Amino acid sequence: MFNWGTLVTAKRISLGKTMNKFKRRSRYSYQINFKLTKLFGFVINSYYRHQTNIQSTNTTKMTQKKLDIPSIKKYWMDEAKEALDVTEHLFEKKDYSYALFFGHLAVEKILKALYVNKTNEHAPPIHNLQRISKLAGIPLDEDKTDKLILISSFNIEARYPDLKRSFRKKCNRQFTELHIQTIKEIYEWLRGMIS
Repeated sequence: MFNWGTLVTAKRISLGKTMNKFKRRSRYSYQINFKLTKLFGFVINSYYRHQTNIQSTNTTKMTQKKLDIPSIKKYWMDEAKEALDVTEHLFEKKDYSYALFFGHLAVEKILKALYVNKTNEHAPPIHNLQRISKLAGIPLDEDKTDKLILISSFNIEARYPDLKRSFRKKCNRQFTELHIQTIKEIYEWLRGMIS
C-alpha cells in the first residue's frame, strides 16, 4: 500500500529546503514561497483528503450503532452559540478581524449541527461553508451562496494575512458591524432549519 504520510513528509522537507535556498538568494522570497507552496499544495491536500476518507470510513464502521445524534447536534449548537458570543465580545473589544473569524466559526458550527440533524452522521472536518451546505442538502439561492462565500473568506483572510495585512486594515468598525449583521442573519436562517 502506498504511504501518503512518507510522501507528504518528504515533500515538506524538500519544500522547506528549497524555500530556504530561495530565501537566502532572493529579496522577493515571499512570492517564491507562495508559488512553491501552491505548487506542492496539491500533494498535501491529497494526503489530507485521503486520510479523511480513511478516518470517515473507519468512524462510520465503528460507530454506526453508537451515534447519539441529539447529543452531537446539541454539541454543535452550543459551540455555534459560544462562537457567536465570542464574535460579539471581540467586536466590543475592537478586535474586528478576529470578530469576523469567529463569526465564520459560528456559521460553520451551526451548519454542522444542521448537517448532523439532516444526515444522522458526524459532521465532516471541513471549513468551506458552501461545501458543508451542499453536503447537508441545503438549497441555496444566489444571495445565500454569495453570503456563505463572503463569510468563508473571513476564515482564510484572518488566519493567513498577507504581508500588508490588508484585511486587518479593512476591518474597521463600520465594515465589521455590517458583516456581523450578515453573519447573524445566516446564523438565524440556519438555526431555524434545525428541528
